[in-house]
Amino acid sequence: ECCKMPQLEQGDVKTVKIAAEKTAKILKTKIEQGYKVIAPIASCALMLKSHWPLISPEDENVKLLADNTLDVDEFIWDLNNANKLNKNFRSLNKNITLHTSCHSRAQNIGPKSAQILSLIPGIKTMNIEKCSGHGGTWGVKKKWNKTARKVGLNAAKLLYKEDNLLASTCPLAALHLNDINDEKKIEQTSKKKRIYHPIELIAKAYKNDNTNV
Repeated sequence: ECCKMPQLEQGDVKTVKIAAEKTAKILKTKIEQGYKVIAPIASCALMLKSHWPLISPEDENVKLLADNTLDVDEFIWDLNNANKLNKNFRSLNKNITLHTSCHSRAQNIGPKSAQILSLIPGIKTMNIEKCSGHGGTWGVKKKWNKTARKVGLNAAKLLYKEDNLLASTCPLAALHLNDINDEKKIEQTSKKKRIYHPIELIAKAYKNDNTNV
C-alpha cells in the first residue's frame, strides 16, 4: 500500500485516511509480535510517523504504527549503537557528497544518513542540507517545474561541486537534481553520474560478505 503522499499533496485527505487505517490495521499484529516497520524512503517514513497520526488522531492502530516506524538509515544507525551491525566494510576509494532531503530532516532524527556513511573507512562525507526543489508532485508539473529547478539550483551546485560519489535520501530529489545538472551543465563531464541511496553505498562497502544486517 502506498503511503499516499501524492494524494495528500492534491488535498485528497479521505483517500490518505483510508489507506492509513487499513495499513495500520494490517501491521498491528507484526508490531505486537515485536517487529519494527522500516521505511526505505524518507517521504514514506514521514507520512507514517507524522502525517498519518494527524489525519487519523483517533485511530490507535495508526498511533501504534507511528511509534514503531523507522527510516531505514535510522534503523541501521540504531543497529550500530546496539553493536548489532556488521561493519565489515571496505573503502569505496572516493569521498561521498550526500543530499539530505527535506523529508529526512522533517523527521527530527538527526543526520542518520551521514552517520551511517561515516562508518565506511577511508572516506569523508559532505552533507548537504538544502531543498532539492522537487516538492513531490508540485515539482513535476509543467506550470511549476521551472520554479522548482530554481529552488534546487543551490543544492545541485553543491552536490556536483566535487568529483565524489553522490547520494540522496530521496530518489525523487535525486532525479530532480540530475535534471538540474543536465540543464545547467554544472558537472563538466560527458559521463552522467548516478545518485545512490545511502544504503546502496553501504551495500557496496561490504567486502564479499553475505551476512544480513
